[in-house]
Amino acid sequence: MEIKDLLTPCVTVLGVFLAAHFALRNEHKKKALEIETAQIERLSALVDRSLDNFGQYTGALAGIVDIKTKVMVEAHHPDERDSVEMDIEQLQGWKDAIDDSTYELNRNDLRQAAHGLRFHRESDWNYWSNLVPLVHREINEFFMITTPGKENIDRKNRRRTADEARNFATTMRDRTTELTTLKGQLISSMKADFDKLIRPKESLNFCSLLNDFWCWVIHFFNCRF
Repeated sequence: MEIKDLLTPCVTVLGVFLAAHFALRNEHKKKALEIETAQIERLSALVDRSLDNFGQYTGALAGIVDIKTKVMVEAHHPDERDSVEMDIEQLQGWKDAIDDSTYELNRNDLRQAAHGLRFHRESDWNYWSNLVPLVHREINEFFMITTPGKENIDRKNRRRTADEARNFATTMRDRTTELTTLKGQLISSMKADFDKLIRPKESLNFCSLLNDFWCWVIHFFNCRF
């Protein structure tokens, strides 16, 4: 019996096996790809929405603190303007006005976006964690808001100077720009990964599998004959 008589049925059987294996493998890859792309799409939309909202919120805080402070200072005699102060409860009222407006901060979106990044995209989470928690701390510190796990802050008779208010407004404007930059950075990162998923550089097809098989067959018979 010649070698070709052995190879023909072997190739036929293996060809059927490879075709079935390739179809099953492609189906698994397709399902995995659908899950990954859907996950990136959902997370990118959430990150975009939450950071856009946070940027609008910090911008609104900057605007109201700046304007209200200017009005209060200008209501005083020029000789007294450098010593103008405002009660913390009064400042809280300004913040409450933003919290009850269309600029209200969606904390739930921020929490979900942070969780998604931390769980699925560690490198992007590092960028997020360097800025977003910082902005929260700065807002809480200026308005003297007690945060969970921290010592209770006594706000009774506490005040802020006009300079402190102006500095806070300037900081919030800077943070608004930084949040917009962060949003663009994270969306670009996720888009790049999304593009890689839907346009892989190299895909394994039936021909490549069959070619590998022929190499194995030739090697096998060379070793024995």
